[in-house]
Amino acid sequence: MKTKTKYLKTLLLSLSLKTRPNSIKGKFISLCALLILYSTSYTQVTQELNSISIPSDQKNQFVADPINLRLFYPNGMFSNISYRQYDDERILINDGEWTWLSFPRMIRDFNDAVWIPDVLNDNIEPDNYKDDSKLQNLRLGSDVIDESIYSILDGWNSSGLLQNIQSTLGYKLYLSYNNPPDKNILFMECNLYDHFDPDCNNCPLHLTGADKYWVGYYYPISQNIIDAIPDEIEPFISVIKGQYFTCYGAPQSDGSVQWNCAINKRGTIINYGDMVEIIPVTGDSILNFYWTINNNTPNDQERAETEYYDYTETSDYTPIFIELDTTDNPIEIGAFVNDSCIGASTVLPEDSVVLIPAYSDSISGEIYFEEYYGTQKSNQPAITEYYVTNTETRIRDQRLIHPREQQDYYIVSFKNNQTSEMEKASEDAWIKCRPNPLRSNGTISCYVPNDG
Repeated sequence: MKTKTKYLKTLLLSLSLKTRPNSIKGKFISLCALLILYSTSYTQVTQELNSISIPSDQKNQFVADPINLRLFYPNGMFSNISYRQYDDERILINDGEWTWLSFPRMIRDFNDAVWIPDVLNDNIEPDNYKDDSKLQNLRLGSDVIDESIYSILDGWNSSGLLQNIQSTLGYKLYLSYNNPPDKNILFMECNLYDHFDPDCNNCPLHLTGADKYWVGYYYPISQNIIDAIPDEIEPFISVIKGQYFTCYGAPQSDGSVQWNCAINKRGTIINYGDMVEIIPVTGDSILNFYWTINNNTPNDQERAETEYYDYTETSDYTPIFIELDTTDNPIEIGAFVNDSCIGASTVLPEDSVVLIPAYSDSISGEIYFEEYYGTQKSNQPAITEYYVTNTETRIRDQRLIHPREQQDYYIVSFKNNQTSEMEKASEDAWIKCRPNPLRSNGTISCYVPNDG
């Protein structure tokens, strides 16, 4: 396959069209890239092109629109141009920001690791990104984040400890441009990862030895994140964190898990080529983690980005669930440290909880909040007194959050009461042991409702 691909990359197919659409202007693509983009074989492409009525002297003159996934070709005389629509086999990359992603399709056997240049070189469009571009991975079973740092002279792997990519793992990619393009695309090619291949000895993914894991999503369908988690694995997971959503689990008396989720920018949908951070219950391991397919129709709930509060996204964030204190919701809520906004969220009139991603890298100080109501109200005073729910006991404490605490998530309320709104849906009495089973030391916590 690699030999054929290398040969095909030399076949640059272009079509000089005076009236070609703006969306494809200058976007010429090789036959190899067409195979990658359209997830098909050389034979299939050849057969399809041979079935099209094209003059013999124009057989190799084509142009592709990688944004809309169309292949344009000359069809007869007098500038008659036709196109064919193809299936999606690409990953859109955030412009000028980090992208949490995975690589479910690569040239490899089973779940073998692939050298980074073989995956990224020639497969990202546009490819004029700069030296400070980088790829990160949380080493499996460790708290060490490895990097591959891009160099214009030497390409990927010019520096950094990250050398290879595996389909089961998650990654964070940052592409730096002088002039960020409208869209970035990563093309995927060849064999799709198959967790249940009976011949695959390295497909099982064991989440052991660490507090958190970056896991790739490999099914070519979109699902609600909770639907994608197998029932037998749910009780072992404490937190699921996507790039723009976070869910935490509350164990129920019947052994099930009640999931509490909130979103920022995008909904709780996991898409092909995404990655999430899995945080197991303290002391637990998850052997042979895998994704499942549920037939439920995903309900995406994207929301607009903030306009009043401006902040910089970095590679990671701390989730802060904000329980709103009034039916008169603000338009936006921002989190601040030392007058610097570290994260914010738009608020809908019907919202009772919103997620603020706190990008607090290397920031020291206490977190406070601001609410923006637009022109309907004058500027409100900063919120420097609030309640924080203890994630172990579920009891609220009036205190301030400090970024150095490094909790997995926070539940913050501006209300003056002792019971978290996100916990009220779980009114059954419960008792929890962490770790479970208990070892030489641990924590036992319980909850009894007021009318219990």
